Amino acid sequence: MKKWKASDTLIFSVIWATLLIVAVLVILYVKGISPKLDEKIQTLPTQRPQAQASGALSGVAFDHVGGGLPKLDAMVQTLPAQSRQALASDVVGEAAFDYIAFDPNVAEGQKPGEAVPRVQMERLVDGAARYAGGIRTYGMSDDLDSAVAYAHSKGLNTIAGIWLSTDPTDNEAEMALAGKLAATGAVDILCVGNECLLRGDLTEDELLGYIARARAMAAEGTLVAYADTPANYSDKLLGAVDVALPNIHPYWAGLLPQEGAAYVNDEVGALAARAAAVNPELTIIVGETGFPNTVPGWEQFWEDYLSANHRAPTVAFMLADCPWKAEGGIEVEGHWGLLDVSGDFTLVPKTEMNAVFGRVLT
Repeated sequence: MKKWKASDTLIFSVIWATLLIVAVLVILYVKGISPKLDEKIQTLPTQRPQAQASGALSGVAFDHVGGGLPKLDAMVQTLPAQSRQALASDVVGEAAFDYIAFDPNVAEGQKPGEAVPRVQMERLVDGAARYAGGIRTYGMSDDLDSAVAYAHSKGLNTIAGIWLSTDPTDNEAEMALAGKLAATGAVDILCVGNECLLRGDLTEDELLGYIARARAMAAEGTLVAYADTPANYSDKLLGAVDVALPNIHPYWAGLLPQEGAAYVNDEVGALAARAAAVNPELTIIVGETGFPNTVPGWEQFWEDYLSANHRAPTVAFMLADCPWKAEGGIEVEGHWGLLDVSGDFTLVPKTEMNAVFGRVLT
């Protein structure tokens, strides 16, 4: 048997001392970086920030779907194409659309004049929240005022519409509901009428009277707007509102989907040029734009438009197909939806839009 030597003891002592020193250094290093790591973690956003539109308006401003998420984009690139598209429909959330046009009458037999069940209304708002930073409604009746309040409670930006027609009694009922809702602070933008001048339901002076009344009853900080086609904004009307919501539809101009994005931007530019002389503080949000989903290649419009740089904040038209709109004899009116509705009123992108989200995001 080998005899233990003093030199062996020395060797083992050196080894143990070295291991002890290394252990101490590791502990000190970890303690040194932990606070910094904790500090960095604290600075990470808990959710994607609610974006801000240009000017004084709350909304979603972005150059492309997925903008501001380079790490996520890089991760998505490593996935198979099918997985990228599936992920896109989940994460696109607030970044997909600034606002989305909201009509809860998405089931067969439903139409304006009756409130849809509250659970349906809320599920549709919840679904909208996955794809847009806000909603635009068109009236106060049929419990739509509650939809705005619910959307506000979920952190969505709200463009709340007052539906004005040729019926003074109905108009007064809408104004009364709007006054109650506006007083709660749930309304970011109060839209006084939609295409009233285009339809000939009101004169401009009558419309301006309703706008003045809405401004007087709106809560502090609420902006007042009107929506119509660009041609129906006179200088007087542009000067009377905080926000213009021009409804711009390339389809009704006889254009193809691939021609649509440029057309919308040109129309906004022309309206902005006119407004600059009479109301330099005016904010322009595209009040409606889109393409019927029955037109071959309709999704190309959205791919081009969502990818465009320097476009105006926009209300995407619209949430889902509304069968009641086709009952007027124009079938295409019922088919502008971007999302499909399931039996329990949850929402998923139409197949073509899921592909667009995947391509634009990645």
